Amino acid sequence: MAENLEDLSDEEIFERITPFEEKGFWFLPAWTMDEPITPDRIKLPSGEAYDLTDIDKKINEKKRQRIEFGDRELTMLSEALSFYKLIRALDASPRYNRYTQSFLDDGKDLDSCRRKYSL
Repeated sequence: MAENLEDLSDEEIFERITPFEEKGFWFLPAWTMDEPITPDRIKLPSGEAYDLTDIDKKINEKKRQRIEFGDRELTMLSEALSFYKLIRALDASPRYNRYTQSFLDDGKDLDSCRRKYSL
C-alpha cells in the first residue's frame, strides 16, 4: 500500500527532501513575472530542468523502448518524479519560502532573479 504523503508534517517531508537536494535535485517554482509563464520545474543533478509533463514523457519513452533496468537517465527521472511528489505534498507557504529564496538571495533586482532562474 502506498504511503499517503499528505499525512506527513512539513518537517517530515523536508527530511525526505534533503537527500534529493544533496544529490543535486532542486525545485523551481512557476515563474509568473514574465510571459510566457513557466510551470513548476525540477532541476536535475545534470543541470537540466523539466516540468512534470516532460518528466512523464521521457519516462514513458524509456519504457516504450524497454529501457528500464540500469538506465541512469531513467533512474534520475524517476527520482525527480518522487522528489516532485514530496514537494507537492508540502503546504504552499513553506514550499515557496524554501524555494523562491534560491533565486532571490543572489540579487534583489528582477533581472538578476531572471538570469538565475532561467538556468
